Amino acid sequence: MEYYLYISRSKLDMLFPQVPHKIKKKYSAEFGVNIGLLKTKAAAEFAEEQSSADAHRVAIVADYIRKHEDVARLDDAQEWVEDEIEVKHLVVRDNPKVFLLVGEKDGQIHLLGGSSRHLIGAVPPTDADSGYSFFPHLVKNLEDVFSAENAKSAATEYFVFGKLDNDIAGLRPHEWADIVYWLNRQATGEPMVVRFLGRHLARGRSLYQLECTVCSPLYVALR
Repeated sequence: MEYYLYISRSKLDMLFPQVPHKIKKKYSAEFGVNIGLLKTKAAAEFAEEQSSADAHRVAIVADYIRKHEDVARLDDAQEWVEDEIEVKHLVVRDNPKVFLLVGEKDGQIHLLGGSSRHLIGAVPPTDADSGYSFFPHLVKNLEDVFSAENAKSAATEYFVFGKLDNDIAGLRPHEWADIVYWLNRQATGEPMVVRFLGRHLARGRSLYQLECTVCSPLYVALR
């Protein structure tokens, strides 16, 4: 039984329809859930039903990704990344709508980011100041990664995305990597171990000579 801290419903709404119907039907039978309930979040009338439907949908999509896509761990991810990591929850005062988890693993600093409206669990965050004038550009990229631009390509082929790029929203790698490094320094809250699956957006080296990555999670679950 997973305890989900975060599920990106926007990603589910885009990816779930792309899973072949026969696979969804198979999982529906295993879960004992009406497949019609899983088609869209609007099918659920109550929050509890919606959360249950989302949990089933994310299990189907995640399993499909593992079996059909390039999934690797944080230290070697190219397209999709699935791993466990100890992180801290951050809220940047200038951008409270953004959900951020930051942590270190294997000598690298990793940032998981998305929209705070997809947050499910209640984990007290650390307040932080953005500090960098170009931080909003990083935030915008995290919010827009599964935007209409990606949806267009996904409409014609299963799980089609752009190639991994070291640039984020026009920033040089060391600029956004410095932000990740700085956010990790700001994170003073209680650490927690999470397991996640998400899109690996970028990898770069900060001016502090530490390699940093940014990922946009489909889900984050507490361990």
